[in-house]
Amino acid sequence: MGPDNNNKSNQKFPILIAEDEQITRGLLVKILTNAGYDVVAVENGREALEAFDEKFYPMVLTDWMMPEVDGITVCSTIRQKKLDRYVFIIILTALKNTDDIVKGLEAGADDYVAKPIDQAELIARLNTGKRVLMLENSLNQSNDELQIEIEKRKRVQKVILKREKEMQKIFESLPIGVILVDNQTKNISWANPSALKMINIGEEEVAKHKYKSFFKTVQSGQSLLNDQSSGNETLQKTDGETIPILKSETYINYKERDHILYAFFDLSDIKKLEDQLLRVRKLESVGQLASGIAHEINTPAQYVTDNMYFLQDSFEDIMNLITEYDKLAEGLKNNAVTEDMVNELEEAAKSADMDYLATEIPESIRQSLEGMERITNIVQAISDFSHPGSTEKTKVDINKVIQSTITVSMNTWTDKAVIKTDFDSDLPLVPCLPGEFNQAILNIIINGVHAVTEVAEKEDNKKGEILVSTRQDTDWIEIKISDNGEGIPEHIQDRIFDPFFTTRDVGQGLGQGLAISHSIISNHDGTINFSSETGKGTTFTIRIPL
Repeated sequence: MGPDNNNKSNQKFPILIAEDEQITRGLLVKILTNAGYDVVAVENGREALEAFDEKFYPMVLTDWMMPEVDGITVCSTIRQKKLDRYVFIIILTALKNTDDIVKGLEAGADDYVAKPIDQAELIARLNTGKRVLMLENSLNQSNDELQIEIEKRKRVQKVILKREKEMQKIFESLPIGVILVDNQTKNISWANPSALKMINIGEEEVAKHKYKSFFKTVQSGQSLLNDQSSGNETLQKTDGETIPILKSETYINYKERDHILYAFFDLSDIKKLEDQLLRVRKLESVGQLASGIAHEINTPAQYVTDNMYFLQDSFEDIMNLITEYDKLAEGLKNNAVTEDMVNELEEAAKSADMDYLATEIPESIRQSLEGMERITNIVQAISDFSHPGSTEKTKVDINKVIQSTITVSMNTWTDKAVIKTDFDSDLPLVPCLPGEFNQAILNIIINGVHAVTEVAEKEDNKKGEILVSTRQDTDWIEIKISDNGEGIPEHIQDRIFDPFFTTRDVGQGLGQGLAISHSIISNHDGTINFSSETGKGTTFTIRIPL
């Protein structure tokens, strides 16, 4: 006998019934159909298993005692199938022995309903099974979604891992140093080959060190060839050598921990270029000042030379007079003085003009000494200004350093400006690089000379004025260089320290002066600022730490 099918459009939950008693089977079909189930009924266990093989049923209601294949076999057979969904099985039985009920449950049944069947109890147990299946379905759906999410994450992790490997290859090939520092422990977690080479350490050793073992902050301003907002640091290698670097940082998550990624660039070559540029600039300055220096030396040298010729002639006259005195003395000694001797002596004295020589010889000597002193001062100023470059600061008399620069640059301003000084004579010695510092001061003075020259040309060549003053402000030495020029236009004030910026005509300078001064003062851990007022002038303020 084939299965009894009851098809209704609103039936939702399929259920397979196996019952050999026709009346009971019909009653079950009616009850479950009315309860909203999609019912398929067969008359024995064999047909039940065949129907189950043809179509999956989430619920099976089977009688225990049936011909051919009983309900226990139906349960155990279904349970042995490898199904991806759960089947809720209820056994119908007239057996009331506990051992029999346990046997049915152990065979794979989820529940049982005793005969004669109580309709309310049956529906309640079926609803319980439905809830179990719905929960199981929901769990399966969640598991499916979870599996999809897991697969998605695996794909994402695979992509991330691939990109990490690609980025690592990129970092390893970069010519700049790259390190990862654990933000909590400050230990170095990873370093690329360039960083290892710069630090002079092996890959297996670097993780044993903290970040600060190698990197030291330098409180200096921007380098001439770098952005003004960038600070410089130094990298200390394991052999003790330090190199200047430019460093940037960013925060990242690496291996589930917060890290800081540092990228740093060796500035050694750039520093060498800067030093070369500074030397070129210094040579350029010396070249520009050479003719003026020669003039300043030639002027006192000329009147020293003239005085020497005068003294030479005077010496001959005096020697002639001394010769006549010697003759007269010899005559007196031998009582042989003649009138000719006396006349020759008087003639020699008249020729020498002793009154004139008595006045002019001391004056010539004084002038010559002053001239030689002036030449000595100029030569000393040149020596101070051309102080050979050094990487070590030395303590110097800053007033003397500035005065030397003023003296050396005299020819650039003598005809155009008056330079006044207001030096604090009680200043302590200041640690600096004299050669570089001279260059910084010279550049600012020349800048001031250009400023006052423009005003002088408009006012019948009236000389401008430049004031240089020094004072101590706690742990700082402050130097002010003021001019009464036209001032710096507001629209270019934020650019005057930029390399190669100039307001002068083509061929009249590269615009490196103030940029170099800024770099030099910054390398002294100092600051340089300015205030300017149109029509009144500009004041540069330099502060150097003691």
